[in-house]
Amino acid sequence: MNIGEKICALRKERGMTQEMLAEQLVISAQAISKWERGVANPDLEQIPRLAKLFGISTDELLGLSAPKATEGELERRVASLERLLEMLTAKDEGASKEIMLREAPRVASFDFSKMSAEDKKKWKPDGLHIMDDKGALCMKAVPVERKVGEIVDPQCIIAGLSIGLDRVSRILIKLSTTGNRNHHALQVFFTTRENANWDEYKSIRTAYPNGNKMTLDLAVNHPLFCGILTGLRIDPFADGHGRTEIESVMLISPQGEVMYEMQADAYKEKIVCKENDDKLEGIKEPTIVLKNAKLCPELPGITFLSDPVKAMRQVWDPMLVCDDPDLNIDRARYIHLRIKTALFDQNRQPWYDMNANAHINAEMKLYFKTPGCEDYTEQHHFSVHYLATGQMQDIYIDTSNNGFWHGTLTGLRLDPIEGQGASFELEQIELLEGTPKIKMSGFMSSLEEKIRKLEQDMDDLRCEMDELSCVRDDCEDACDELEGRLEELESRLDELEDKD
Repeated sequence: MNIGEKICALRKERGMTQEMLAEQLVISAQAISKWERGVANPDLEQIPRLAKLFGISTDELLGLSAPKATEGELERRVASLERLLEMLTAKDEGASKEIMLREAPRVASFDFSKMSAEDKKKWKPDGLHIMDDKGALCMKAVPVERKVGEIVDPQCIIAGLSIGLDRVSRILIKLSTTGNRNHHALQVFFTTRENANWDEYKSIRTAYPNGNKMTLDLAVNHPLFCGILTGLRIDPFADGHGRTEIESVMLISPQGEVMYEMQADAYKEKIVCKENDDKLEGIKEPTIVLKNAKLCPELPGITFLSDPVKAMRQVWDPMLVCDDPDLNIDRARYIHLRIKTALFDQNRQPWYDMNANAHINAEMKLYFKTPGCEDYTEQHHFSVHYLATGQMQDIYIDTSNNGFWHGTLTGLRLDPIEGQGASFELEQIELLEGTPKIKMSGFMSSLEEKIRKLEQDMDDLRCEMDELSCVRDDCEDACDELEGRLEELESRLDELEDKD
């Protein structure tokens, strides 16, 4: 931009006409017009006056320095640099993503701390008890009964035991299974006087082939396999069905001593069949109890067939459902949840102390519905693992990981945790635009462009300095030549004076 174009741009920025500028400089408007058209240049004495009128330096007017940034622009630059520094020093990728998305445009925001009571009614809790809905939505998971349909879960239970477990290191089970699969998964549960529940976290699991008689040797290294054993439950089919014959069950000490032995033939007269939900109460001596199975007395050992049953199962499955958000989600690249989670289970023993297990890896699932999908399916969900620390935290879900996330959102279901008792404080759910990668690359490209421009300016300055250096050398040569000529003239003058 030459000086004429610069004067024209500055004049228009300040809302001045050529006549107004000419009046300020006490010259004609035609002179201003010639400057701006590049026909003529301002006289040297006009340069400081123009710079003062426009509120800039003479160097800036002549294009010798960059324009000064405004106060607002400086603040934006400082904020960008601070955000970049914060991102570069972030503790992990999640924190870096949070910084980049902090100012991302919102497609939709569900802020429970500011939401009206009427709008909160659209979010229906299932398996949750709302403790408080002021400031944020505070909820507590409660056990609920869910229909699991027809199940095949045969169980052979040895009840009425009283055996010290401090000297037991192995469980030997002699059995054979004929089923609908090549391999089966067997699971052994146990109860103690300290904990009388058949819990998943108190079980030992193994796999074995179909059809052959074998001895399963299970090493016992479970931390809760201690105290007084009151019951042992063998589930021969984790998945599948068929016929199972159990010949014997033995508990072995580390020295190989048999601490307890159950021979099927000796217990054939002590077998009781019960329904799936029947309690095992009042059993004073070792007794075999079959559940979800039919006994085959004509066959050897304790032989039973799987008996499919329909059951209601009590589960921890807290969820928060909104069935009519009616949002276009094509621009929603990220889902932001601000949530606090603390685990608990009142039915568990004191070892399950959340103060001692403050950082437990939990799994959150977010299901969604779109037109053509009438239910919350496994295909239409996002899964994220996070630490249930009992502290408020921000969780970001990348929606590009699921190809079904597009069109109109007709339903949203938040499952904050899988298979645990917990309390929650949900403050916000947001749908965000943009991606940190694009923002970051744009920011870095801008920096690279500025660096390239500075390097070009430095090269231009070096060229100018080289030119000035050449001019200086020429001037020095000219001075030397003039000095030589001056010396010659002085010599001739001296000669003339000597002749006179």
